[in-house]
Amino acid sequence: MLVNERESVDDFSRKKSSKKSLLIGSRHKNSPTALKQLLRIIKSTGCNALIPAVLNYSHIGTLFENDRHFSHLADFEREMAYRTEMVGSLRVIGNMQNNGINNILSK
Repeated sequence: MLVNERESVDDFSRKKSSKKSLLIGSRHKNSPTALKQLLRIIKSTGCNALIPAVLNYSHIGTLFENDRHFSHLADFEREMAYRTEMVGSLRVIGNMQNNGINNILSK
């Protein structure tokens, strides 16, 4: 009786592992039969929205990263414009005569 019981447990575990290998593809993940089986499962379970959802997620993530990158550039450009403006105004002030800055800078 133990032998039969052990065989039934082995059969049960094999059946379970065969279902898992169908989804995971234990040995050959990218084999044509595994891909066909995976597509059949996707079609039969109504997961047709899975691929557009993944593409949408990727697209939104890319847009978010681009926005972060360009918003950082906007801050950087604003700061550089401010510094350039300040340097330009200091040059104008420095070129004026009798303004007192020439006396300070010459010391």
